[in-house]
Amino acid sequence: MSKFKIYGNDLKALLVSKTLMKSQKKVELIGEARFNFDSSYVFQGKIFDCGYHAIEIERCSEVWDLISSEKIKFYEQAAKRKLYISGKVLPRNYSISKLQDDKLNYLYSRSEEDAFEYFWDQYVEKQFIRSYTQNQLLKNKFNLTPADYAVNISPWFFPQELIKFCGNEIKYHFENLDNDDKKIAYPSEGGFGKVQDMLRISMHSNIKKSPDKIPPIASFSELNKVNSESIDSDLISIIPIDILKLMNENYSPIEFAETKYLILDVEFDGDVNIDFTELLIADPNIFIDRVSSQSSLVGETQTRFLQAEKEIYQSEDPEKSVQKMIEDLIRIMLKQGRTLSIKNYQFKCIPFRRFDIKACQKSTDKVINDIEGKFTNIVVLNRSLQYRNFVDTYIDLMKAIKGKVSC
Repeated sequence: MSKFKIYGNDLKALLVSKTLMKSQKKVELIGEARFNFDSSYVFQGKIFDCGYHAIEIERCSEVWDLISSEKIKFYEQAAKRKLYISGKVLPRNYSISKLQDDKLNYLYSRSEEDAFEYFWDQYVEKQFIRSYTQNQLLKNKFNLTPADYAVNISPWFFPQELIKFCGNEIKYHFENLDNDDKKIAYPSEGGFGKVQDMLRISMHSNIKKSPDKIPPIASFSELNKVNSESIDSDLISIIPIDILKLMNENYSPIEFAETKYLILDVEFDGDVNIDFTELLIADPNIFIDRVSSQSSLVGETQTRFLQAEKEIYQSEDPEKSVQKMIEDLIRIMLKQGRTLSIKNYQFKCIPFRRFDIKACQKSTDKVINDIEGKFTNIVVLNRSLQYRNFVDTYIDLMKAIKGKVSC
């Protein structure tokens, strides 16, 4: 089999299509180009993304080769992630001494284990967990273990001396217990959405536009119909499915919490200095999760434009939450030595769901494996209920395709 029909027009679908075409496969993408989380937009003449986006060059050489072969000029640099802890802006992989905590310094001089216990109690539990809605839910709603509810905190926010005590599975960013930032790339113009735009241009002859949004398949009878039609046409259909509905109606229902994700775009009345690609906030006194600027991703050191992100509970009011974010963004700028006012702002409020991460992925994998095992000519396009880096989704999707046909 060498024919593929992909029901999607987002980044993962485009990358998979390009890979299959390089293997001399016949590929047809079905669907209009629609605004998605990897798209860019303009506000007050400035390009913004849907939250911080950049390409991690070393994360997957296959993906970088695909993207960099497009006619896109990239600005490449080592990522400069900084951390906001206890009112201080610290470099990632900071030293314990940078926290200026006399008791922590004393404990560390006596016992590394005692220092770690103190850091976990006073910083992880009392500051970091309380800063992030996701981690509060993982701890208080899903009742996970510390190792699991501290996801994305441990070891990211740990001083270099204590990383070895984290106990987390060390992945891409932490080889050999290093905590150093990797090389990133970003389009010099057009924002992160430029990647999708150029992929669509280079594959325009393979894209069949659909006037209607293609709904995800939500029943096994529909899957059976698609599979039969695919067998008759001698092709592999790569399709989106309604994972949650299929799971709840055919397997054990999965628990989740609904939240809202706020993306705030701000124009100040003057320039601010930006010496970071992203500033991760782990301070419960600051109502922001992350601050970034597209300007820093193209090598600029000053800008009037910043973006702030914050996940909030379903019960919280977005308008009031945005006002808190604006106030705290100004506070952060004051610590940088700038007294500024907001000239313009806008925000997006995106519905979100949070799950017990491991249990959710295990249940999701069960649904997908059953579908792909039963229906020989179907591959599931969307492979998680949770937001994931597009590179990880691409890798999983290509593995599933290769399980059906050599490419």
